[in-house]
Amino acid sequence: MVELKLSELVFDYDLYPRSMIDSQHVSSMVEALAAGRTLPPIIVEKKTKRVVEGWKRCRAYRRHFGAEATIPAELKTYRSDAEFYLDACRYNRDHGQPFTSYDRTRSAVRAQALGLSQAQIAEALGISVERIESSLTRTTAVSGSGKAQTIVPLKGTIRHMAGRNLNARQREANDKLGGMPARFFIEQLITLMESDLIDRADRHVLEALKRLEGSLEKYLEGEKALSK
Repeated sequence: MVELKLSELVFDYDLYPRSMIDSQHVSSMVEALAAGRTLPPIIVEKKTKRVVEGWKRCRAYRRHFGAEATIPAELKTYRSDAEFYLDACRYNRDHGQPFTSYDRTRSAVRAQALGLSQAQIAEALGISVERIESSLTRTTAVSGSGKAQTIVPLKGTIRHMAGRNLNARQREANDKLGGMPARFFIEQLITLMESDLIDRADRHVLEALKRLEGSLEKYLEGEKALSK
């Protein structure tokens, strides 16, 4: 084990198996550090100083001790980005929160782009090859055309778009979606409004509601035109 400065570390998002870093989990780690607890060492690629595993711990250390803090790390050597990615998947599979279905699909798509087989990524994620095949078929779309075409892992909110070609705006929207079915978000908003729980003093909320009103009018007009 060695000690490394946080400022030395490299965070390569292309080789991070998760779609996001859970801020609540990071906050829990900050509280643990404040209470004097010791966190496990992170895993770092020796040559590049890229973090293989321990992204949330790095954020917690940074928040609690500052960017120049020195933290414990284990160094490893990899022959390729593909080997690096498989190890990152294994570590993240066995530590912390379970992968979401979106994380698994995203990892499978990224692994294919790195030249890895479905069997290799299935082993790294701890699931069956059949599950990988199903995810790649039922929860992905494509974007672009020709040589520029890429596979896009879909959030659960728009899983009905599987197999279709997303335009640039749709692909950007997919990145921002929460993942729950669309009806969930609609019902949540209806509940807030019908229960008079909207914060009327929040200017940003009221502006968003006005945008929603305009979007609904435009959408419903389109639906009426299609039904004629």
